[in-house]
Amino acid sequence: MLSCKNIAEHAGDIHDRQLPLSRRLAVRLHLMLCNACRRFLKQYALAATTGAKAMERRQTEGDAEQVLRRID
Repeated sequence: MLSCKNIAEHAGDIHDRQLPLSRRLAVRLHLMLCNACRRFLKQYALAATTGAKAMERRQTEGDAEQVLRRID
């Protein structure tokens, strides 16, 4: 059975659905038993989605100036 560390190490592959069938089944079994890893993967997915949306947004010179003003 996979450990929580295994789940964390392969979070990207789990999220991207890039695992072989045997590993996917092991992940599903672990997630059925581990609430912490279920929460972790939900947070991972949220962060990945949020990051992807942020990268899609086109940045302007005015955006950089606003950030710099907020930092000061």
